Amino acid sequence: MGIAPNNKSIKPSLNAIEPFLTSSEIKEIAAMKTKAHEIWERHKDEVVASPATLKVQTMAELFKESDAPTAWLWQGIIERGDVTMIPADAKAGKSTFLGPMVVAMLRVRTFLGYQMNPSKILFASEEAPRAVGRRLSKLGVTSEDPNILRVKELSLPKDANKLFNSCREFSADVVIIDTMATFFEVENENDNAAMSQVLKPLSEFAHDHKISLVIAHHSAASGKAIRGATSIFAAVDQAIRFRKPKTGRGGSLTEQEKRLGFTDLKRQRGLFITGRHYGEGPNSMIVQLTGKPQLSLLRDSYDYELVREFWNEQDDHVYAKLRCDEGMTIEQMMDATGYRKETVIDIFHELIRSGQVNGTGKGVRADPHKYWKVKEEYKQADSVQNRPL
Repeated sequence: MGIAPNNKSIKPSLNAIEPFLTSSEIKEIAAMKTKAHEIWERHKDEVVASPATLKVQTMAELFKESDAPTAWLWQGIIERGDVTMIPADAKAGKSTFLGPMVVAMLRVRTFLGYQMNPSKILFASEEAPRAVGRRLSKLGVTSEDPNILRVKELSLPKDANKLFNSCREFSADVVIIDTMATFFEVENENDNAAMSQVLKPLSEFAHDHKISLVIAHHSAASGKAIRGATSIFAAVDQAIRFRKPKTGRGGSLTEQEKRLGFTDLKRQRGLFITGRHYGEGPNSMIVQLTGKPQLSLLRDSYDYELVREFWNEQDDHVYAKLRCDEGMTIEQMMDATGYRKETVIDIFHELIRSGQVNGTGKGVRADPHKYWKVKEEYKQADSVQNRPL
């Protein structure tokens, strides 16, 4: 039989029986718990457990999807859900191209010889409302047109979800942003990571909802087709470059442009189409500015074999000017050949890639890039330096 405890000897400490929290703190925690429960009850159906395995697709599912008929926005050129970049030279007439394109979507017309299918359009323009209104009015758009809306304010990526919700509410088929520099709030458009971060959610939304996204942008002053980071082109499905004909140092059309079919510097523009639908539609066009806000097709698809022959001639010309023992700068090669700067740079890039030319220099005034022929015995050696511009 056990010994009964001596209750009189037990003196509980005050610290042992005092609560660790005050009554007001306990009430606050209880209120937070109640609020958390209410939030859970409202949103518990939206919570989806993370899958234990990767999402996969059978070949039957894959082929069924790939064999489905293509839903075109612009026949052979832009598919529903495509993200299309339209880079253009400064003052090339980017708006003159976009205006008739928009109206062709609204009126279900052919545009530059290819059928445009009916669409509801949301557009954001860097031009003043008055200028946009006049342009569209000249093209036949009226105040009663229900299938086109202008976005008054847009700042991406901040307003991405607002844009997505507006597309759903309006049942938009196409979103046109003119231009990227105006509506994309990115500190440095040459930053690959930053540009990819902005474009990726837009691209995913366009693909998932079959809403075509058309983004007007600028070509680089150096002649590069798309200004900014390389991730810009990587994030889109295709690019349609709208450019002026190139001129030589005397201000006249270059021989290459003449071979492509250009005859008029002021009134003709070229369209180069690069991307996922290559081969299903035209790869290029020459269009005529008619004096009104309209375009007409002059020539469909450049003869690239003819152009390639000319490029090879240019490569040979530049290579023949180089020496093995003394390098030449880009400016020296421009003087020696009469070619434009971007042409010389492109040729140097190609000759370096093929191992025929070597280059050094940091590209600054005190240490410019210089190029020279690689000696025959070193052409296949691993030591050939390949330093891009």
